[in-house]
Amino acid sequence: MRELRTPPRGEHPQPARAAVSRLPALPVLTCSICGQDRPCGTSRLTGLPWCPPCQDRFARCVSCGQVKPIGSGTLAEPHCRGCTVPAFPGYPVCATAPRPGQCARCRLELRLRELLTSPDDGIHPSLHPLKDALAATDPPGTALRWLAKKPVATALTGIAAGRPQLAHAELDHLEQTPILAHLRSVLVVTETLPPRDEQLARLECFISGVIATRTDPDQRQILRRYAVWHLLRRLRRRNNGQPATIQQYGVVHQQVRAAVALLDWLTAQHLTLASCGQADLDRVADRR
Repeated sequence: MRELRTPPRGEHPQPARAAVSRLPALPVLTCSICGQDRPCGTSRLTGLPWCPPCQDRFARCVSCGQVKPIGSGTLAEPHCRGCTVPAFPGYPVCATAPRPGQCARCRLELRLRELLTSPDDGIHPSLHPLKDALAATDPPGTALRWLAKKPVATALTGIAAGRPQLAHAELDHLEQTPILAHLRSVLVVTETLPPRDEQLARLECFISGVIATRTDPDQRQILRRYAVWHLLRRLRRRNNGQPATIQQYGVVHQQVRAAVALLDWLTAQHLTLASCGQADLDRVADRR
């Protein structure tokens, strides 16, 4: 009968090669124990990054004086795991469990800290309402699954790092995906961002982009007068302070596209708005 051998203390069995290949790469962070920039995980006890060598490191604890696995502190002043104060005083059952920080609520707290902590190791005060609202999600697994999406994580880490600054205009420079739109709505609901007319803002962004693509200064001026001073002005007056609808967005979008198509046709015919006549406009109508 094959003898089963228990690995010595500090020694871990080697995982299968296939299992290792499936493990995600750890982010390179500054280890809270040794201070080195290395691939790090997140300590379930402290919520801070620590590298794999420090996770397996033994040292004499400055609190109890015994040689045990390090849980916190530094190499100069290490604390063992038993003497480490858990990062979750609000969850006493989880904090005193054999594996602190393993419940979904604690994992959500850790994930939020990981995403929203800036390079200077702090969460900006403007992000606390967002963090508190997401941390209170019930069940917490819903928020964890949402935060696991790469575009969400990328946007949040960018915001926390100051890239972009927390403003609608800066978010407008990112790729406008459904996930970003949902993140923006969460930021508005938590009062991290002020509310705004989203459809009108989309139209303004779209029109600015269309005008910027025109190389002819006269055409840029024509489009600006038509789209901004006619279409958008009429839309604002009609809505009288009410937010624009998706249907209104579609109508104005189509009208701006039609104006661009007309200018392109005039250019191809070596004409301008000033030089084209009714016969030319009739030819455009016949083509449609």
